[in-house]
Amino acid sequence: MINWLKYMPIKLRELNQDQPHPTPRGPSFAGAGTMRFLVGGSELSFRSPRHRPTRSTRKSYKAKSYQDLLKNRFSEFSRGAMPDDSWLYQSVFNRSFAFYGPWFSGPQYQLHLYVNLLTQRHSKEGVSFFHPRAFENTLADLLTSEYAHKTSKKINRWSAPVNWRPLNTLPVPAVVFDIEPTIWELESNKTQVLCFPVSDKHLLQASFTQVLFANTEEREKYYDIGPMESMENDIINSFNLKLTPEIQTQINRVKTECPNMSLVENYPPLKWRAGKIESSQENSNLLLD
Repeated sequence: MINWLKYMPIKLRELNQDQPHPTPRGPSFAGAGTMRFLVGGSELSFRSPRHRPTRSTRKSYKAKSYQDLLKNRFSEFSRGAMPDDSWLYQSVFNRSFAFYGPWFSGPQYQLHLYVNLLTQRHSKEGVSFFHPRAFENTLADLLTSEYAHKTSKKINRWSAPVNWRPLNTLPVPAVVFDIEPTIWELESNKTQVLCFPVSDKHLLQASFTQVLFANTEEREKYYDIGPMESMENDIINSFNLKLTPEIQTQINRVKTECPNMSLVENYPPLKWRAGKIESSQENSNLLLD
């Protein structure tokens, strides 16, 4: 009862911006529900707390669990989001989680979770995303299309992938990495991404964007973001994919060509020159250094 009162979602006072803030509290993962989706016949599942944004106008979304999502229509990105128009996407799930400080100090930060399916507009013949080298190079293409054009004063605003961490808990190649701002702006928020293939031609991308409510370049030092990072890790570790026999056959076919299905342990940030997008071949050469 006392915690319910202590962390009420009401702001009546300001915290001292020159001192570290108390540890905030967000939704509990203990009561998180299991989300299930049909993807090319395979069952995708993960756990998520209930939607709890700072503003009630921010709506959540969950695709219908009884429909095979790969049979649904994929949408184009806006020109501003992806000028080269090389990928299509389908929204699967999104929720937001606010974390509140104690004793009416209001929201301290918010975590946005977006889960999308992605496919190339023009897929390459004979290339399977289940092949670890193809998956790595495809991620280079995707990140380049999403971020290479975003510049400020001839400086790339984003660096990716950062903190590349292969994940071995799924039956397919999977990785977690960060997308970090290179210059400080109010909307520059770090994003952690989980990505893995769900078919020869489709990727699943789960993005976790951290929004800190402080108008200072050194805002990170004022917050204890441990609760937010713990929630991210709990959700990521809950992801599971039960493969159909057909998908398993696709993976076995790749294994005959590539017995070692491990991803590279080190993947440096891609090299983007402001105003010029490097070719995927130039970026893929980074993996061979």
